[in-house]
Amino acid sequence: MCFQLFVRNHDVWTYGLDWRILPTSCEIITLLIRLDLCRGRCGAEYYRGYMCQCDYSCLSYGECCKDYESQCTTKNSCKGRCGETFKRGRLCSCDSDCLKYKQCCPDYKINDTNLCSGRPISAVTTLRNGTMVVFRGHYFWFLDRNRVPGPARGITQVWGVPSPIDTVFTRCNCQGKTYIFKGAQYWRFENDVLDPGYPKVIETGFDGLRGHITAALSVPQYQRRRESVYFFKRGGLVQKYSYQFGTGSTCGKKPQLAIYTVRNRMVRQAGSTINIRTSWRGFPSTITAAVSIPINREPEGYKYYVFSRSKSYNVRMDGERPAIAEPKPNASPQSNDIFKCPKKV
Repeated sequence: MCFQLFVRNHDVWTYGLDWRILPTSCEIITLLIRLDLCRGRCGAEYYRGYMCQCDYSCLSYGECCKDYESQCTTKNSCKGRCGETFKRGRLCSCDSDCLKYKQCCPDYKINDTNLCSGRPISAVTTLRNGTMVVFRGHYFWFLDRNRVPGPARGITQVWGVPSPIDTVFTRCNCQGKTYIFKGAQYWRFENDVLDPGYPKVIETGFDGLRGHITAALSVPQYQRRRESVYFFKRGGLVQKYSYQFGTGSTCGKKPQLAIYTVRNRMVRQAGSTINIRTSWRGFPSTITAAVSIPINREPEGYKYYVFSRSKSYNVRMDGERPAIAEPKPNASPQSNDIFKCPKKV
């Protein structure tokens, strides 16, 4: 069956196009979406040209359409309500002081759309194109060149991964694939496009990796050290997964033939579980996020950070394992070192 599509040209109607008729017709369909209302648009991506917004951050910026609360929020949930002003008589609250007065809705923490609210981040990575991405709860944020966060976006809606995620990392090689872990599965992306055949089971892609993963730190091949990923897990544990030399993309170089001995095949398995508290003295035992940031002037080409709830630490590679770098004088560890928030007046 073929159709005619009419789109009305008016300030409040969708897309702002003239009346248009598609070629061939069997019946007429009229598409009328009000852009001054949120009905049918809850959670829609922020668009600067609209007169009002329906994304889940609009309350924080005072940009919501007049029917946003009635169409996009519920009384016992903070979904779409974070950043609202306090109102008496509600079942629970989602304003910035609700934690102080113990009046928050049960899902307040995972629905907070303000990255600068002070709550710890869940995961962070740098895509191959240089874009830094921060994940927390059901949302993620792209950071601009100055590391200022953009508007919150839904993880599931954009990446197709059930939220909240467990961790994310980007391989430190020239191909730079990004991996998102959730439960027993992982998804692989090139920048933000999902590779065919994913998700896959972690046990098939990362042989020997066990336990609940909370963070992953990727490090490049450097001198005699293999490219590796350190998987941090609940209970203050860590496992190292190492790639063979030459297993990454050649990126335009002539590929080298690998000799697949039993010894080489074993290298691709995750190493034994390490207790951080007893084996890595001085390293935080609880790691909730980690990131490798490309920096050309660094000897290895990267700077490394790990996060322990609300604190962040600069990490250096000490041989085959990460170690906490000496902090700068008078510097205190803060999670906001990784991104920039407006200064509180």
